[in-house]
Amino acid sequence: MSFLKHRGRSRDPGERRRVILESARQLFIALGYEQLGMRQIAEAAQISPALIYKEGWTKPDLLAELIFELNEAQIEAIQSMTLPGREPLTDRVLQVMQYMYDLDITHRELRKLGAAYGWLWSQEQDKRCLKQIKDLTAPLRQLLIEAEIDSPEARISGLWYAYWTGFRATAIYNQDSAGCIALIRPVVEILLG
Repeated sequence: MSFLKHRGRSRDPGERRRVILESARQLFIALGYEQLGMRQIAEAAQISPALIYKEGWTKPDLLAELIFELNEAQIEAIQSMTLPGREPLTDRVLQVMQYMYDLDITHRELRKLGAAYGWLWSQEQDKRCLKQIKDLTAPLRQLLIEAEIDSPEARISGLWYAYWTGFRATAIYNQDSAGCIALIRPVVEILLG
């Protein structure tokens, strides 16, 4: 047995989890989803493949956990932002959405994988993601409520779908956040009109 594998097993579970996720992040970005195997992740994390499986990790689980971590960081950033206050509602909503795009674009490659392979996630992971989406859209919800717009939840759903349409532009065509906003502006104007 090699020293590295032995050393990997002796790590505390929290440290091992962090190393596994960081190794998976780097390899997902470098190799993509289809070309990456669990053995490669184990090797990069310096642990035995059996240990990853023993802890219950699968490739979809690792990707989901990485996306959840990104979402949590984005939620924290968005919830601490100062909401725009003087412009028309559409412009304020689009400013928040552009900030969200800027955060997503920072992690474009991993976000692309999450969008492409999220269908592999469990029902529990889907529920967790939906809760995070509610947290991500909280500033938009606040703007709509302050503006006393009727049916804010239905409009938030529409704004989220518009947001993901714009994200496809960045994921597929490497569009910047301003280009995404230009793409979805007409839909947002209709949703808020």
